[in-house]
Amino acid sequence: MVDFRYHLVSLVSVFLALAVGIILGAGPLQNSIGNTLQDQVTELRTSRNEARAQAKEAADAREAADAALDVAGVQLTAGTLEGRTVAVLVFPGADSDAYEQAKAKIEAAGGSIVSRVALDKGFVTAANGSFRNALAGQMGAIEGVDDSADSTVRLAAALDTVLRKGTGDATAAAMMGYFTSVDSEHVLIRVEQEPAAAADAVFMVVPESTVPEPDPSATMSAEEEAKADDVRAANAIYTSLFSTFAGRGPTVALGVAESGSLLEDMRPLANGSTVDSPGTIAGDYNTAFAIAAEIAGQHVDLGSGDGARAPFGTRIDVARHDEG
Repeated sequence: MVDFRYHLVSLVSVFLALAVGIILGAGPLQNSIGNTLQDQVTELRTSRNEARAQAKEAADAREAADAALDVAGVQLTAGTLEGRTVAVLVFPGADSDAYEQAKAKIEAAGGSIVSRVALDKGFVTAANGSFRNALAGQMGAIEGVDDSADSTVRLAAALDTVLRKGTGDATAAAMMGYFTSVDSEHVLIRVEQEPAAAADAVFMVVPESTVPEPDPSATMSAEEEAKADDVRAANAIYTSLFSTFAGRGPTVALGVAESGSLLEDMRPLANGSTVDSPGTIAGDYNTAFAIAAEIAGQHVDLGSGDGARAPFGTRIDVARHDEG
């Protein structure tokens, strides 16, 4: 058993140390500690004010740059799509606000949105695979598509026919019937604006849909691996759809371009046009530029993301191009 005197000595030591700390803090060290803390507070306040000033300068500079870009965009796109019609195909998970902003620039350039169709997740889910195969087989001959083509290509070509010709065309109406007569468990598309009129170009709004990058220092769980596989499979179908559309007529895709993203997979195909930075002034005007370029027979990749070949488009007056 520890002697009581040991405890007594320990307690006395503690109280002595506490007393010395109080005496020093209230006496010789008081001013030194107070001055040090005050200096630190002043330094932090100065740093905060400088950071605020720098943030305001950066925001002002960006606002001025956006205003200048907006003026240039108006001048460069005005009238370029006069009398042209555009069909819209929205992918699952796409940014609806980005679409609305791009739509405004298309219309400001003289173009008209004549239809809007949204892809349902059923277009890519593995659980719906057998149904897609069966539906594609029922459609019979599709113009420009070999009978041996896989179901994704056949369905894409059928949907392309609907959007480009409009349901006023008998063939397109028949194709639309296949898509809209399915039961609620096998929905492939949702019609948000009836594709009654023919379209000169198809504008696709695609999601980020980025494949998760594994952490080199950690092992992916089975759930994470399954999720990554699902994204890859969906992106492969979406990319095939874009390639099919682009091979049949003017096609533009708007989305995020970064490592592992869907738009990054689409860009190397080089048979359509792509635009990145959705929701920005540059991305909005570049969409109008790209649609005009496609109608004129040119493929462009515009923006500042991975795979872009130019940060901003150039004026192409489609009406004058046709006259030439």
